[in-house]
Parts: sequence; structure tokens; C-alpha cells
Amino acid sequence: MEPLARVQSVARGDGLHVIPVPQPAVTVVIVRADSNEVLLMKRPEHMRFAAGVWVFPGGRVDDGESHVQAAMRETLEETGLELLASSLTPLDWWVTPETETRRFDVHFYRAAAPQSQTLVPNPDEVAELRWLTPAEALASELPMLRPTRSVLARLAEHPTTQARAGLPEPPVPKMPRPFIKADEAITWHIVNADTGEILEHDVPMPRWEAKP
Repeated sequence: MEPLARVQSVARGDGLHVIPVPQPAVTVVIVRADSNEVLLMKRPEHMRFAAGVWVFPGGRVDDGESHVQAAMRETLEETGLELLASSLTPLDWWVTPETETRRFDVHFYRAAAPQSQTLVPNPDEVAELRWLTPAEALASELPMLRPTRSVLARLAEHPTTQARAGLPEPPVPKMPRPFIKADEAITWHIVNADTGEILEHDVPMPRWEAKP
């Protein structure tokens, strides 16, 4: 089914698009305490999902792993940084739209950047690494996914190293969902993925893999 047809199917609730179950995943927002810079990485062009897009470190949760264990493993594999479990704090929570053919249920964590450790990017998973303040990242033309930009915007509004500053407590699972308007046009809202409650009205159509 073509992307537009999937969007229309989900908006109408006709069941023609079979909605995949999202896979558990994690993202880690690593913050330098002295400068409030965050670590962003560019995904290589050969990647199946979000190729060429700038993201925070992270990936899927393997069988038998907790989210925290997966966050520590993915950070080490991608960046060479070793995080302590005690340094990870829940930060945000995003679920890929039901319109996609590959979906992820992503728990975001925040962690202070380890002292005296050197970045060792994995060339198979990281094309480039950069330390940027949230404001610098948002002002750049780097292609990023909606959750990345959302977290950066909140951090830019609350430039502090305190965990979950300016973010919901506790985080709720946010998901873009299409709706049919009276004139049959499609509009998108951010909803609570568990309850369906609309959290934010009339947001731009998500482009999860495309560059802006």
C-alpha cells in the first residue's frame, strides 16, 4: 500500500492498512554539564531507516534486555561512551505513527556526558558526531525526525542540566495520528498512544525517513 493510502486508511479506520506492532527502542540524550551541548549523530546513507538523518544515540531493545540496559549498550556500540545505569533518567517517549510499515516505541533517556572518555564512533552506524547546544541544532539545516526536534526545543526552552527539565512528569507516549476533517482533508494531531487523547492539534505531516 502506498504511503498516502496508508494515511487515508488509518485516518478513516477502515482496517485496510494492517498496523504493525511497534518494536521497543531507546534513545539517549547525552548532555555536557558545562555547556549544555548534546551529542547528535548522523546515520549513514546505507541505513534502512532514517538514512542521512541526525539523531541521538540509540536503537532497538534486544530480547531479555531492559530499556536501561539497551540504552547503555547502544550508546557504547555507537559512540564508545560507557554510561552508568544510575546516570540515565527518563526524559520523553515517542511512538512511530500507525501509518508506517516499520514502527518503534521509543523511550528517551537523559544522561550526563561521561568525564574523561573519548568518542569512538562506529563507522557502520555513525557517519558523523557533533556536540551542539539545542538552540544551535534547531537553527541548523540538519535533517532530523520530529521527536528529535521536539526534545531539542524543550531543552532549548529550559537550558539546565536537571533531569526532565520542562518535560512531562512522567513522560507519556506521544504519537502523530492522521484524522479526517469535515471537508475530507487530512490533518495530523499528536495523541497519547495509549489513550488516544489529543495532546497537540494540527501539526505538520511527519516525514520519518525523508530529509526536510
